Amino acid sequence: MIDSTQLTPLMPLFISLGAGALLGFVYFFGLWLTLKQLLQKKNTAFFMLFSLFVRMALVLVGFYFIMRFTGWQGLLAALLGLTLVRLILKQRLGSVAGFQNSGKGENL
Repeated sequence: MIDSTQLTPLMPLFISLGAGALLGFVYFFGLWLTLKQLLQKKNTAFFMLFSLFVRMALVLVGFYFIMRFTGWQGLLAALLGLTLVRLILKQRLGSVAGFQNSGKGENL
């Protein structure tokens, strides 16, 4: 049986995994919303770049604080959480209408 003293060193990694998942959700759901609204905007380049910078800033600041408090192991757990959310959102949301793969290259 596992007691609570054995789980204590793993708690920062589980928290980092959850924080990475939250950051991944914010980043990729924000990307999905951006692409969904892109066809309705007049200045698409500005809108896309602004969205990219905001999403990237949030994720980088989040990763900075995760690494500062948990080290590289926490950063690795957060990256795993972000990647898992990417896979889940890709499966659930799929492609945005109008931005479907044209058959050239791989569908990421």
